[in-house]
Amino acid sequence: MTGFAAVVLRDERRVALIRRVREGHTYFDFPGGDIRAGEQPADTAVREAQEELGVEVVLGPRLLIEEFRGQTAHYYSAVVVGGRLGTGTDEPTWMELAELPHYDVRPRALAAILTGG
Repeated sequence: MTGFAAVVLRDERRVALIRRVREGHTYFDFPGGDIRAGEQPADTAVREAQEELGVEVVLGPRLLIEEFRGQTAHYYSAVVVGGRLGTGTDEPTWMELAELPHYDVRPRALAAILTGG
């Protein structure tokens, strides 16, 4: 299976995102990565949470499946059960849910789901 899988870590009013800059443009996306050969999307999401954020997670429901550039992206709700956030390869940015519409958060469909819009 090819594609991408990511986790959505949130509390009552914030969500953890990764700040990225490409060609001078800043945007935010959800912690995740490419699905490896023989790996299921849920396994990828768990692995990427460990690699990028330094945390162990238990997945909740899949919040969104989206086709993007010929690949399928899977986004899962997740709860941290171990590790220490921010000790992986990327530093998470906590963003208020109310602020999501004011920034370039990708994918937009997931940001809309999280804000009820």
